Amino acid sequence: MGECESEGYEIFGNDVDSFLQQYYSASEIMTLRNTVQIPPDTTIRINTLLVTDSETQVVSKLEEYIKSLPIYSEVDFKSMTDFIRMHPKIPDLVVIKTTGPHLIDSNEIEKRVPKVWVDRICAEAVLRGANVFAPGVKAAEFKVEVGCEVEIHADLDDRITKGSTFAHSGNVNDLTSPKTLHIGNGIAQFSREDMFGNSENSVRSGIAVVVTHPLYRAPPLNGILKSLIYPQNLPSVLVAHVLNPQPNEYVMDMCASPGGKTSHIAALMQNQGRIIALDKNTKKIQQLKSTLDELQVSMVRSFAQDATKYRKYIMNENENPNLVNTEEGKPLRLQRESFDRILVDASCSALGMRPRLRHSDVTREQLESYPKHQMNILRAAVMLLKVNGILTYSTCTLNPNENEGNVFRALSAFPLQLEAPDDPKFMIGSHGRLDMGLSEQQACLVQRFDLSHPDSNSNPAFFCARFRKTAHFN
Repeated sequence: MGECESEGYEIFGNDVDSFLQQYYSASEIMTLRNTVQIPPDTTIRINTLLVTDSETQVVSKLEEYIKSLPIYSEVDFKSMTDFIRMHPKIPDLVVIKTTGPHLIDSNEIEKRVPKVWVDRICAEAVLRGANVFAPGVKAAEFKVEVGCEVEIHADLDDRITKGSTFAHSGNVNDLTSPKTLHIGNGIAQFSREDMFGNSENSVRSGIAVVVTHPLYRAPPLNGILKSLIYPQNLPSVLVAHVLNPQPNEYVMDMCASPGGKTSHIAALMQNQGRIIALDKNTKKIQQLKSTLDELQVSMVRSFAQDATKYRKYIMNENENPNLVNTEEGKPLRLQRESFDRILVDASCSALGMRPRLRHSDVTREQLESYPKHQMNILRAAVMLLKVNGILTYSTCTLNPNENEGNVFRALSAFPLQLEAPDDPKFMIGSHGRLDMGLSEQQACLVQRFDLSHPDSNSNPAFFCARFRKTAHFN
């Protein structure tokens, strides 16, 4: 990682650290701290509803686009094997190698380059290849003008005042000074006055800095090959293949926004059949619909419905089946044991998302609350799933209590059995842990992407398990 301009910076707060110590050794936590800051390889799902020739329609065009980017102007692509490639096991996934950390130099060594500071979320996006967009800029020095080179620094602890001309004290022992990280250099598209002036014409959107010398080199993908591709982490793409939905089936995605997995399920179903997609509020459903429209998915009906509140949308056993409703704009009413397959990609603690420059805003109480919330969704899913139907459960966290712990609880409470993916090539992750109640055989059937070991591959943390329903459950 790059050099932090202030010492004493911690990725995790005390609550997260003490929580992780229940499951991980000191050396594993240290590895996790280091790995979580580093961006993974860029992975892109091909929209097979619109693409018939991945190499011609996508890979070759991506390669041409990437080679035209300023950040790759000095790269010798001939010496980089497998820089961009189709994944060997996942047929609709393109992998682009992320490289770094790279030395960040100004064009002229003696030149004093003005600085801009960005918020954490913006900084994490830059580490994954994005340019700096105006809403993410927190401060800029007076010398920042259109077209000038600037240094881009992350505000790690959210203490820099918006619109200020913040300058670090230079004293690493100054504990009152905000902690920052140099994440790249670029060319300013607006002046400081443009961004923070008092006039009504102040810039509040658009690209503020085009990144030319990033700490980690990855391509910006905003607007590229629109509708044909969807940037998505490898484990998230794996989930739909593990579920393995078929055309003309009745499928549910219980936590669907922003729509990456929902649209992938639709693509695997060839846009034939029906998907019912839930998420907890209207804003999330709007985001879902935007994704589905862009990828030209037409088989999904979406509802702003909290999946945990299943008594509101799952019908009682004695209710008239004719009262079932899946028309958008009307209250959702679903019949029990009616779905062929269900995906539960539950809200989680997100421990191990990459890159993450800070993860200290989560309390121990919140960490301990997630499993109960997730089990409520699993209960609803089992109610709705047909006997012999398939349920896939996934999270984007390495917290064992939300992963193997919930699998053990689900096997104990519901008529479910674990099983491997239909196609063994989709068994890509590591085996599950043995300290959460699972037998060795059961642990071999779940997939865990963990960041706590030195040989961690270039993926974010993730967990996935596939169940089959074995008996009626009401």
